[in-house]
Amino acid sequence: MISAQTPPDAVTVRSAYYAKLHPWCVIRQLPKLQRVVVARFRKGHDAEAHMKSLTRLVPQATFQVIFDPGDTLSAVAKADSAGIGAATPNPL
Repeated sequence: MISAQTPPDAVTVRSAYYAKLHPWCVIRQLPKLQRVVVARFRKGHDAEAHMKSLTRLVPQATFQVIFDPGDTLSAVAKADSAGIGAATPNPL
């Protein structure tokens, strides 16, 4: 039987790619300066609307919208170390 599971490296690259496409994050602030990303969006106004809904549903929690452009250099380095992605061009 052929396994249909994706390798762990592919999942990491896929989630990094998703995060890059959806830079607007709704985060929930936790005690001791911790935070958790609740949702990601492509558009800032979608994130704001979702945050307002969450604030109405969970009034005791603190939510915030942030723009997270991601660290493209570290994502590229991880992909290169995993052997995924295009080869780098030779410098002239």
